[in-house]
Amino acid sequence: MRRLDLSLNESQMAGIPPAIRDAAGAKAAALNLDAPFAVTLSRSSVEPFLPICRRPHPARTALPRPGVRAATMTMARNTQPPISEMLSLRAERAHAAGL
Repeated sequence: MRRLDLSLNESQMAGIPPAIRDAAGAKAAALNLDAPFAVTLSRSSVEPFLPICRRPHPARTALPRPGVRAATMTMARNTQPPISEMLSLRAERAHAAGL
């Protein structure tokens, strides 16, 4: 199974604000990693980290980008028909309830 976290050392975290460093340290401890810091694909972990890290930072290319992958799968997972049906059914239910 592919690991979904990125272990980072002190030099890789240079210039990262203390709050984000603390969160990455807590994440590494929670995952029982040998590295002092870790960033995972969870939104709360990766979103604060990526915009702040220096531009050729290894994390920018090492962490996969699930949002990009999901956007390329639009034909395989087209949600428009089920959403349209769901909204239609909700409108029918509201009309039947007199709303």
